[in-house]
Amino acid sequence: MRSNEYNNRENAESVFANKIVTRLHDGLHEMPHDFSERLRIARNLALTHYTVPKATSRIVPLSNGSTLIFGRTRFARFFNSLMSMVPLFVLICGLFAIQNYHDQNRATELADLDTELLTDDLPPSAFTDPGFAQFLRAKALSE
Repeated sequence: MRSNEYNNRENAESVFANKIVTRLHDGLHEMPHDFSERLRIARNLALTHYTVPKATSRIVPLSNGSTLIFGRTRFARFFNSLMSMVPLFVLICGLFAIQNYHDQNRATELADLDTELLTDDLPPSAFTDPGFAQFLRAKALSE
């Protein structure tokens, strides 16, 4: 959809530019000779001083979005490829942070369980006795 909007705008600009060129060309014949010569000399002088910018940034429209491009130099290409790695780096850091959070919660849960087990009235060996497991099942069914 954005591509169509961009093409429509580009077409409208092109039509407008053609109208301006046509109007200027029509007025060229009505201009005195000395004005046209001064304009020709000024145009040639401007073209000799014109240089193409080396590193410019621009927004390039794509089919479903746009991206910022910083020129065509070697450094700019390196910078563009480096900036394309930033989302991947952020994703990996986020995954490590989530894993760390879950590990910390699991360690806290295990520490709480160990604390309850060691501070209980029963000795830890009672929990491994098969008769005690049967006692707990019977007690749970009776409640």
